[in-house]
Amino acid sequence: MALSACGANESYDAYLAALEQHVTERYAEQGTLDALMATEYSRTILTVSMLGGDPSAFGTRPDGTTVDLLNDGVWNFAGELGAQGLNGLIFALLAVDAGTYPEPERAKNTRAGIVEAIRAAQEPDGGFGLIPGKSDVDITAMAVQALAPYRDRLETEIDAALDDRNVGRFASYLRNLSSKTQFIVITHRRGTMEAADVLYGVTMQEQGVSKVLSVDLNQVVKELNIT
Repeated sequence: MALSACGANESYDAYLAALEQHVTERYAEQGTLDALMATEYSRTILTVSMLGGDPSAFGTRPDGTTVDLLNDGVWNFAGELGAQGLNGLIFALLAVDAGTYPEPERAKNTRAGIVEAIRAAQEPDGGFGLIPGKSDVDITAMAVQALAPYRDRLETEIDAALDDRNVGRFASYLRNLSSKTQFIVITHRRGTMEAADVLYGVTMQEQGVSKVLSVDLNQVVKELNIT
């Protein structure tokens, strides 16, 4: 998905064909991609969408009919989208919003219903958790991403998830992982910038001429002898 989004030249058609064969085989074996884990469907829908495929017609059932991943995995999923935790609902919303996929009439799960279920799961501290009662940094980030297209009616909830306390948790999370992974974050949040090693900005001192500026915060701390 990341390579496709970056425009890398890869064999996406071959990957899609292999993934479609996997879907067909799973349906032949058990009649579904997964009866309990809705995220198996959602992650497949996201991948197919990113690689230019059609998740509404992807794979073949034993009776020869086409598999509709959106219907089977979200709109009319046989189980409960949130049974495995809040991530099931979040991934489902990301999946149906990955393209201009119409919501069928009389769907068991609707966009509005999924959005409301995620909103209702927000913890008192503004964050979101995999299970009720405890906020989690990565689940909060996923929830904010999923709810972002609905900000016009969920501004209060999204802003609460991005308050200083939760931003601090996010920054600490990135800092703990930065020893093994490099992160590039686009932000205006003070707490996130304070945790960065290097800040980059773009200025236009001359009309039509942009210039990239950088500040190495570690070097600044060293030169100013800040402890």
